Amino acid sequence: MTAETRIRVFAPGKDWVQGAVKMILDALHASGSHTRLVLSGGNTPAALYQELSSPVVKSHVDWRHVRLTFSDERTVPPDHPDSNYRMARETLLDPLGIPEHRVIRLRGEDPAPAAAVKAHASLVRWAQRVPLFDVVLLGLGEDGHVASLFPGTPWPDWGLRLAAATRHPDGADRITLTPHALCSTRNTFLLVAGESKADAVRDALTAPAPTPERPATVVGAPVVWVLDEEAASRLPEDLRRTAERS
Repeated sequence: MTAETRIRVFAPGKDWVQGAVKMILDALHASGSHTRLVLSGGNTPAALYQELSSPVVKSHVDWRHVRLTFSDERTVPPDHPDSNYRMARETLLDPLGIPEHRVIRLRGEDPAPAAAVKAHASLVRWAQRVPLFDVVLLGLGEDGHVASLFPGTPWPDWGLRLAAATRHPDGADRITLTPHALCSTRNTFLLVAGESKADAVRDALTAPAPTPERPATVVGAPVVWVLDEEAASRLPEDLRRTAERS
């Protein structure tokens, strides 16, 4: 855990959702115009996206000036139940009326290497402004993975590539933003809820140094871990004392 890492802990459920949404909104406001936002996939962020797109909350951001992409994608069509894009479209993009031309989609319907090449080429156009992203939203798997960067799976030397093909330990191909891309950001939020993630949270926050064995340790700083009490339940005492509670 570095000096640029903060831990915020909220009560589970509604308090965690509202606390996370407020922090995300504050970061989007601070980014000014032409904000670049990375959306996480998986199950955890769906409730956050629904809150962000709710009638009361959505007016707090001028979404006309927000451009979006994704941390990762499964190799499935965009209308597939497992598609990260589909989940975000239904819970956030469509309710906010965000048009497709403001979204860089990781094309899960294509072979993963080809989809990664296309995503990299699209993101390179953003690279004229550094950092690449203003706000990055990431989840954490029970195994400790972030985006589709999996522990225990060797990562090739991606160099300056912004997107790459990876493989889930079960053998399924994925497309992911690379550590190089994820480190080019003004704000990173690791959004973690549930006791099933508590061991992974503890292991990442107590790792002595960044390592691919703990993918969350290699993402860009500053990082805010937005935890509910269950996800924070196995933190060591020194980290529990420094955590900000709401």
